[in-house]
Amino acid sequence: MYKANVLVTNIRVGLMRKVLIVEAKKFPDNAVDGWHNQYDWGGVETQLSLNMNRARRQFGNVQTMYGMVTVGDMVRFYYMSMNTPVGILRPFTLPAGGNTVTLSVHTNRNEIHDILIAIEREISTYQNRY
Repeated sequence: MYKANVLVTNIRVGLMRKVLIVEAKKFPDNAVDGWHNQYDWGGVETQLSLNMNRARRQFGNVQTMYGMVTVGDMVRFYYMSMNTPVGILRPFTLPAGGNTVTLSVHTNRNEIHDILIAIEREISTYQNRY
């Protein structure tokens, strides 16, 4: 049983596998400009990691998985390499897109779109085997 907000599956090795898991949370109470710089992302990242590791245990570790955390209007992307025995979340950024980890749906929508396209390409071309 998963409590993730969104689960995306694909078919690998003849079975449906979880490949992208999204955890979404509402704005923190009394959010002010720059709230995301002081926000404790650890709780929602831990929840994402638990769900991704649960999917790996249940369906097998046959591909690199991706995760997306949204809190209010801010987004972070992660990946969990299939080559790590204990799944560790790492930030997923574009090679040429800079090192921005926390993205705004208002000001970084093009980068968010590009990251989603990059993830989709890795999955659909079977390049998510790292």
